[in-house]
Amino acid sequence: DSKRCSRTDDEIGSIRLHVNPAEIEVRRIKISNLKGFREPYLAILPEVFIRIHLPDLLKGKPHIELMRIHVEEVRVEYNAAGQVNLNELRKILTQKQTVQAKSNTARSSSPSPSSSKQNTAAPQVKIDRTVLSLGKAIYVDTSKKPAYLKEFILNVHEQTLENATDPLAVTQQIIIAILSRAGMGLAGARLDQWGAEVGAQTGELFQNAKKGLEGFFK
Repeated sequence: DSKRCSRTDDEIGSIRLHVNPAEIEVRRIKISNLKGFREPYLAILPEVFIRIHLPDLLKGKPHIELMRIHVEEVRVEYNAAGQVNLNELRKILTQKQTVQAKSNTARSSSPSPSSSKQNTAAPQVKIDRTVLSLGKAIYVDTSKKPAYLKEFILNVHEQTLENATDPLAVTQQIIIAILSRAGMGLAGARLDQWGAEVGAQTGELFQNAKKGLEGFFK
């Protein structure tokens, strides 16, 4: 029993819903870039596939057996304000995680028994297995005119993350994987000025990657 829906815009190509087993498959996703950045899209994903453990879900316990994410292309943009779009996205996710954690703590610690149902913390999401593939990253410096572009192959094929409990944390891991490879790619390309600026944005993550490779390019 499956149902297909499609949209005519360029954000989502199609969505397939399957009841038994409980599966969701989204094809050809284009994620818009953040405000303040010139590139129209941040990422293109040919596929996001999710298999849900239905018995747990019906009990109010979100349980994902498998989440498969294929990122074909990511645009890592450095803008005129000195910001990197993926790093700004990472900050937003961190803020959301902090707000969510505070909200859950406040609900669970409420002393009022009459509102126990309302104050129950949101159920934790269980993700048994996440499989990630990353195709390429295009690094764009839009602080320059014309914008400078360079493409790198990320070469991440079906990397697995086991037993995650937070979808935001999974997204963070994806961003970190891309940024770390950004550091290695920029060090390899000897884009010293932009590399230093991106390094300041991504911090120790970039510096460690650059230190590991800089000896090979002298």
